Amino acid sequence: MKYGQEPKPRTGEQNRAMHLFFQRLSDSLNLAGLEMKVVLKGDTQIWWTPEAVKTYLWKALQKHMYQKESTIELDKHEEITKIHEQLMHILGEKHGLEYIEFPNDPDKEDKKSYLSGEKVNYPTEEYRGEPTL
Repeated sequence: MKYGQEPKPRTGEQNRAMHLFFQRLSDSLNLAGLEMKVVLKGDTQIWWTPEAVKTYLWKALQKHMYQKESTIELDKHEEITKIHEQLMHILGEKHGLEYIEFPNDPDKEDKKSYLSGEKVNYPTEEYRGEPTL
């Protein structure tokens, strides 16, 4: 993105892709036995949820990399891609977690939890604020 150029807001499809990625990453962290206390250095064993991935991993990186509080503020391609790549690099290097591709077409992807096999409902439209999952 060029200096002074306004970022392009993400599309509804990108929003669904982000939430599908949050689900996949939370499932993978749990399957790897990397509960939140291991990654975040706490004392209590807490299993990952898509909401926790978004809040404690994605948004933490987002704030440090781009000084943006809300995911709605992210550039629809460049910033989302860089946060995803950085997050997967950190988790792979630090915890040996297998790389998870960012979903290209969340509408065509299998939307089932890795752990339970149950269907997961993802947001279907763009938000103008923080969604509740």
